Amino acid sequence: MPAAVFNLCVSRQRDSYLESVFNTLPQGVMVVDRDGSAKAINRGALKIHGLNTSDGLDDQLDKCGGLLEWFDADGRALSPGHSPITRALKGEAVKRCLLHGRNRRNGHSWRAIYAATPIFDVNGNVQAAVVKVQDVSDPNRAEGMVARLGSMIHFAAVPLIGLTRDGIVESWNAAAESLFGYSATEIIGQHVAILGSCEDRHDKVDTIRCVREGGLVRNLETVRIAKDGRQIPVLLTVAPIKDEVGAVVGMSASVIDITRSKNTESELKKTDHRKDSLLETLAYVLCNPGSICRAVHIVFSRIFSASA
Repeated sequence: MPAAVFNLCVSRQRDSYLESVFNTLPQGVMVVDRDGSAKAINRGALKIHGLNTSDGLDDQLDKCGGLLEWFDADGRALSPGHSPITRALKGEAVKRCLLHGRNRRNGHSWRAIYAATPIFDVNGNVQAAVVKVQDVSDPNRAEGMVARLGSMIHFAAVPLIGLTRDGIVESWNAAAESLFGYSATEIIGQHVAILGSCEDRHDKVDTIRCVREGGLVRNLETVRIAKDGRQIPVLLTVAPIKDEVGAVVGMSASVIDITRSKNTESELKKTDHRKDSLLETLAYVLCNPGSICRAVHIVFSRIFSASA
């Protein structure tokens, strides 16, 4: 076989392999040239956007009157210049952008997260854009996940509390009810400040502010107030809850009751106090051997007074 023919066969096999990989990627991928025409689009992207290979993909997808139109998360229509494709073709790297879309030709709609990266030539000019698309429009999948997570949270052994960005209780599991005495009906809709004292108001504000900005508060030792007024020493961990594009939409709090360890710590301190008292008395006896009777009296009086 001539070398040229052999190289051609190898090249075709390689192209076939790359095309197969491209089409079996779990996410949609499009390569769009600087005119807005799709030069490569895999099966995932075709399915998400309601396209097929007979749609004439050299049509300008993102121009006025093109195939696709876009809406933000609140349903407001985007101008073509603000879509992830056009933004990437202007040189902007679009990291995570949640959008609704509609195919003008057949009415197909979807909800997806877009990421787009511009491709530059050696002179720094944008030649194309690679667009990655993750479909998040399947309601059955989302509902099933929410149901599973809800069951896990409800039956967890650790008190778990779901909060809005402003600290309003949205979810309250059985362990939280057992620890604090409030039923879910009583506390959902209340501010989480109901579990704290006036003295730690500023700490709660700082915690909410930190988590709302995306931070994590881990193992904060504090005191919370039960429905019956009991003060409960706890370790508190508060983490942000984020949506598909990374925006903080709420908070989750887990609470560990450390009452038992605190009681143990208190008993240990009492034991240390008794030991120190005994050692002091023994030192006195050794230094004053003629005062044994008085020393014995002191030992017993200190031991019994310490244990009282």
